[in-house]
Formats: sequence, structure tokens, C-alpha cells
Amino acid sequence: MNKLSYLFLAIIIFLAAFLRLYHIKDKCFFLTDEAANSREAIFVKDIFNHTIKSFSLKNITNKERVDYISNNLGGLPLTNPKPGHVVLIALFGSFTNGIKDYTSSLMSAVFGLATVILIFFLGKSLYSPKVGILSAFLLSISGYHLLYSREGFGEINTLFFFVLANIFYIQSIKNKYFSIWYLGLSGLFTGIAYSCHYRWILMPFFFYVYELYFFYRKKPHFTLENIRRFTTLSLTMLLPFAIYESFYHLLLIIYRKSNIVFPFRTYIELLYDNIFRFGSSVAFNIQDFIAYPFYLFKLEGIVICILLLYGIYKLIRNYTSFNFIIFFQFFVSLIFFGLYSADFPRFFVIALPSIFLIISKALDDYIKPKNIVFIVILVLICIFSLPNINNTLNLNSGLRKAFNYLSRQGVTKHITTHEQVSFFYVKDPNLVRDIRNIESYTSLKNLYNQDYRYLLVDVQKYITKFPHFPFKKSPLLIEIESRAKPIFTIKENRGLHFQFWFEHCIVSFLNTLNFFKNIDKKDISEVRIYDLKDFFRSQNL
Repeated sequence: MNKLSYLFLAIIIFLAAFLRLYHIKDKCFFLTDEAANSREAIFVKDIFNHTIKSFSLKNITNKERVDYISNNLGGLPLTNPKPGHVVLIALFGSFTNGIKDYTSSLMSAVFGLATVILIFFLGKSLYSPKVGILSAFLLSISGYHLLYSREGFGEINTLFFFVLANIFYIQSIKNKYFSIWYLGLSGLFTGIAYSCHYRWILMPFFFYVYELYFFYRKKPHFTLENIRRFTTLSLTMLLPFAIYESFYHLLLIIYRKSNIVFPFRTYIELLYDNIFRFGSSVAFNIQDFIAYPFYLFKLEGIVICILLLYGIYKLIRNYTSFNFIIFFQFFVSLIFFGLYSADFPRFFVIALPSIFLIISKALDDYIKPKNIVFIVILVLICIFSLPNINNTLNLNSGLRKAFNYLSRQGVTKHITTHEQVSFFYVKDPNLVRDIRNIESYTSLKNLYNQDYRYLLVDVQKYITKFPHFPFKKSPLLIEIESRAKPIFTIKENRGLHFQFWFEHCIVSFLNTLNFFKNIDKKDISEVRIYDLKDFFRSQNL
């Protein structure tokens, strides 16, 4: 690489950092999962710190140790098997003076920036430095990647470790002397990536298929070297799983010594519940196969979609063995998640590196850097990226301001449409009630008499309890909003962004699309607080 290439790479990294970190602390929670994951991180931090600290306490019984640990736990016990993700949030919390409502988003922004750097090395390892720079540029301004780099889900840190695993895997092919060491690191980072996001079960599958493709095609198939590679890859993939499960079992031993029931499930139990029990009830839906092409078009634009088709065509015509890696990741992800009935946009983030590598390789092969066509294409990509970048940078949530208002009123007890967010801010779940669980005036009146006077309403009012999302408000809430005026209103734009609704489209992609097109835009662009005294006065109750 020459000095100009390093300069371009430095500019790309600066651009990626600016876009991902811009006003990141002001964003607040966008979806329920961000609040739930942050509460899980608080729990993980507390249980780790106080379990370790309990062993430094002298002359205490097993029962006293358990009581000490249990009495110092906050947050939410893990409900999803994503220990890697919540541990990372907890670690980032040490840099933000505790886990705040922006900690998980800040973590995603940092890992998103790091992934832009990694894709440069991946493109360089697969093809050339020029492909690496082009890929890094495309990922840096990617509307899809930017959106999730500013939200506190497990997708971006998972993608970071997945790309890192790919880099080391390629080195295990190229460098014969350190092949096993590179392969071991590849397996380790794949295991860490999977611990951050159990739904991406394709990740281990990718690397085993690569092994078959690169090492088992020629006879003899089962050489000592191939068996060593398979064993190394498998054991290192399982290492993060074993570490997390071991800590759970340390706690199990502590609790069982005191004859106390373990209050939460282990990593393997969570995996079983989420993959086998829940997964077995999820069907494939060929009618929604258009979902991910739709998301790609909406978040990347027409130019990227056209270049992707061009890149696929050109790379098939000039096929090399390394093309198999990026083609396989893209097509398998598209087919598997495209047929999956839960068409959440975030699932397809795993395919973004392969998409931009396909485009960059095609551009590198067939268009010279000084060619005017190349410059025009880059300008068009930037122009078509601007609207999505602008929308993403200006996404805002009114939830923090709403809770600041409640705090100024001295309010802790309240009724809400966004249970997990309320739990995060109030800390004590016993002070919060979900309006969707209140079915009658009598029940509401009883809560009002117990000082549940205020009702917080946001766009989440249309989303009922998981896993049923019919996009329908509760009848009681409709009655309250029609008869009482809010005492406090905050404008926001979460509900105006299509991604909010499609992150809940487990019922049907097409039904969600129709709902989003026809919903009252004013009703989904405000966070409101109601004083239930006004409602009961209007009802003469």
C-alpha cells in the first residue's frame, strides 16, 4: 500500500467514527430489546461482582453467602442465551460510570467502527488492499450497518467477531506454518460471536462447509491434518460456551449447598428453550421471501442493489476459490433468513460484509480507479446514501425526557406501554404495571387507588406481548386516550421509521408493510403522559 491508500483508509475510519458516534448519548432506547439487554447486563455485572466478592468474606455460612449474593442483584436474569452480548454491555458500563440508557448503543458504535476497519483487512486478505479500502468505504456509509451500529442489539458485536473469525480462517489457509493457530483463533472468535447472538446459528455451519470445500475435496479425505483442523475448530468454538456454562455451575453449587433453588436458568438451558422449544414453533414462509431484498433496497438504495447484481454476475464469470466464502455467506443467509417466518431486519446484518466485498471485487476487476465511470459510481453511492444516513442520525426517542418529567414530579409508580424501559429507569419492577395486562376499569381503578396515577404511552402501545404482534392497541388504552388529554407530550420519530415495525413483523412481512403504510402518523410520533385522575373524572368513576 502507498501513502495515498493509507490516507484514504484514515479518512474512511474518521467518517465511520463520526457517523456512528454522532450524538450517540442522546439517542436513548429505540426498541424494547435494548432496555431488556441493558437490564440483563446489570444483572450479569452484579452477580459476577458479588459472587467473587462473597469469597473474600470471612466466617460466613453457605446460606449467608447465598443471601449476600441474592440481596445485591439488580436488573433482569438472562432470558435470552446471549451472555457474550450482555457481558460486553457490562464491560462498557465500567467506562460510562454504570450501565446507562446509551451504554449498549455506544458499545455497538465502537464495534461498528471496528468492523469497518476489519473489513479492510478481510478484503485485503481475500483479494487486495484496493478491495479492502473499497469495502471499508461502502460499509462506513452503509445505511443498514449504520442503523444497527447506533442501536444496542447483539448484531454488531456479533458481526465484529464473525469478520475477525473469517480473517483468521483465511490466514489458516494461506499460512501453512501457523495454520492450526490461526484456525484456533478463528474457532474461538466464532464461538464468542455465537455467544452474542444465538439466532445466527449459521456461523459455525459456514466454517465447517469451508473446511469441506478447501480441505476435503481431494483424496484422501480424512488425513491426519484434516482431523487436526476439525478437532481444533470444534474445541475452540466450544470454549466460550464452556466458560459461560462453568460460571453458571459455580453458582449452582453455591445455591445447592444451601438447599436453595437456583433462581435462573443456565446457558445450555436457555439455548435449549430458545432454539428447540421456540424454534420448533417457527415455520418457514416463502411468501415473505421478498423481505430482505426490500430491507436492502430501503436501507442501501438502488445503486447498491444494482451493483450487487453486477458483482454477482462478474464474480461468477471469473470464479476463484475465495469467491466461495463471500458467495456462500450471502446466498445462504438470504435463503435461510428469507424463508424464516420471523423476518427481522437485524438478522440480515450478517450478510453485509459479503455484499460489499462482492461489489468491491467487481469494481476493482472491471473499472480502473481513474476511470470517470468509477468516480460517478462512488458519487452516486454517496448521494443515494445521504437520505438514509440523515434519517438514522436524526432518529430520536422521547422516553428519556418522559422519565425525566416523571422524576421531576416525584413519580416512581406508574402504568406504561413500554414495560422493559420503565423497569430500566425505575429499577424496581414492583413499581410498574403494563397497560396491556389490565383488562377492566375495576382493575385500573384499584391500581389508581394504590398510587398508580400516571400512564406513560409510546408507540409500543401497538405491540402486544411476545410472540403475538397483531399491531392493535388495548381497548382500555383506546378509551383512556379518547377521554383524557395528556399532561405532557414529547415529539419523537421512532414510529415513523419503517424498521421499528419490521422488527416486530413475526406475524407477516406483507401485513406489516400494509399496516405501516396506513397507520396514523401523528399517533406514532409522540410519547404522552396521562394523569388518570382526568380519565376517572370523565367517567365519573
